[in-house]
Amino acid sequence: MKEAPGPMMSIKTKMFLELNEKIQNYCSGQLHIHKYLLQPKKGQVCLAKRSNDELWYRAKILSIRQSTQGPQASLYLLDFAENIRSPVSWLRVVPSEFLHVPFQVKEARLYNTQPITLQTCVIDLTVSPVPCMVWDTSAVDYFKTAVKDATSSKVKVHHHDNSANVFYVTLYLNRPLEGLVDINEYLITKKLCHS
Repeated sequence: MKEAPGPMMSIKTKMFLELNEKIQNYCSGQLHIHKYLLQPKKGQVCLAKRSNDELWYRAKILSIRQSTQGPQASLYLLDFAENIRSPVSWLRVVPSEFLHVPFQVKEARLYNTQPITLQTCVIDLTVSPVPCMVWDTSAVDYFKTAVKDATSSKVKVHHHDNSANVFYVTLYLNRPLEGLVDINEYLITKKLCHS
């Protein structure tokens, strides 16, 4: 969730808007020409140009892949929670002064949940749930639909891991037909994860 800019906006939102303006000015001026990211690495924070609006954003490099159009970067926009792809030639070194304003997106994970997948025994063809690292597509689809259909939401923060900067939360969504739903508990009861 993000605060909407307006006359009553907080100082933090005003600082973020000013930062965005500085980033656009920096990248559109000639001064940035020597600031190409020559050897981008996975996990590195940089400035990246998004193709659909041709604006610059603070981003984290997820991967670099070779293509017929040259190297392409998969990126995560740190202020907008969006994954994009950009040519490596559109990446720039991020000046340290652009890192003083905190990233607007905060990573959160569902508290007390462990994704599961189904494993088939080749001997007797039985299927059993086993813990895994990636959420099953049915759980992801439910989650996306639930968030999209919700009229409001709230989170209860149980724990903040300072070293990884991750919040562990219980997510509550107000759904039109069901009322307030504890998404963590719902995923557990539908056997889409373990607790």
